[in-house]
Amino acid sequence: MKKNQLSRKILLTSSLILTAFLSANLQGCVILAAAGAGAATTAVVVHDKRPLQTIADDQNIELTANHKISENPNWSQNNHIVTVGFNHAVLLIGQVPDQNTRSQIESMVQSLPKVTRIYNQLEISSPTTTEARANDTWITTKVKSEMLAAKDLHSIEIKVVTENGTVYLLGMVNHHQAQLAEDVARRVSGVNRVVTLFEYTMV
Repeated sequence: MKKNQLSRKILLTSSLILTAFLSANLQGCVILAAAGAGAATTAVVVHDKRPLQTIADDQNIELTANHKISENPNWSQNNHIVTVGFNHAVLLIGQVPDQNTRSQIESMVQSLPKVTRIYNQLEISSPTTTEARANDTWITTKVKSEMLAAKDLHSIEIKVVTENGTVYLLGMVNHHQAQLAEDVARRVSGVNRVVTLFEYTMV
């Protein structure tokens, strides 16, 4: 990667981290967790295959969707909804009370600028407990650690998200890397299911 391009990515990353940090503070999140997330984001963005503008677009899509969800009491209360943006696609995970709510949220996200497709994985059920969400975080950490240690796997290019024991893998990878990543995730203790949402490349 050329020096100027790397510098631009680092600069954009710093901006995105600051945005995420401020958003986290407004929502009452722990500062230490935000700082940790920022450090992890830096490593991913520097090696990201997405164009710089797309990285910014994905961040803005997530922030806008989360804001619209939070300001609608029918969506924000007694529900658990997570939006994950990657290359203009959006993964929706969590729990909602009925199919109508599930469809409404999908339509809202689909209407946002630059969103090209939706992976709607929202479950119709009661929200998961705090303990379950903590366990999901731990599973994500274990999956990332195992991927980092796996031979020939370029784990830095893969985004890992866990919801209710299901691991979702996103990224722009070739078929060999995708299979390696899926195999590693399936072997991690506590993983109930692995869903791959990769965009495949030739290299």
